[in-house]
Amino acid sequence: MVRALKIIAYAVFVAAYAYGIFAGAMIGKYTDFPLTFKNFALGIMLIYWIGGLIVSIFILAFAAILDNLQSINQRVHNIEKEIFNQAQPRSDIEVSEALALLD
Repeated sequence: MVRALKIIAYAVFVAAYAYGIFAGAMIGKYTDFPLTFKNFALGIMLIYWIGGLIVSIFILAFAAILDNLQSINQRVHNIEKEIFNQAQPRSDIEVSEALALLD
C-alpha cells in the first residue's frame, strides 16, 4: 500500500511537470496571462508545477504516516505475542510447579 502511494505521488509530480510545460505552450498562444513570454505562459506552467508538487508532498506524507502505522502495528503485535507466550506454561514441569505454588 505504501509503495503504491509513493509510485502514485511520483507519477502525479511527473504528470504535473509535463502537463505544465504543455499547458504553458498551448495557453500562451491564446492569452495574455501574466508572465507570458514569446507565446509561452510561464505563470500557467508554474501553477501546474506548484500544484503538482503540493499534491505529491501530501501523498508522500500520507504514505509515510501509513508506513509508521504499519511498523507500530507490527511492534504491538510482537509485544502481544511475546506476552501471550510468557503467560502460557511451556512444559508439564512448569504446570506442576505452578500448581504447587497455588497450594
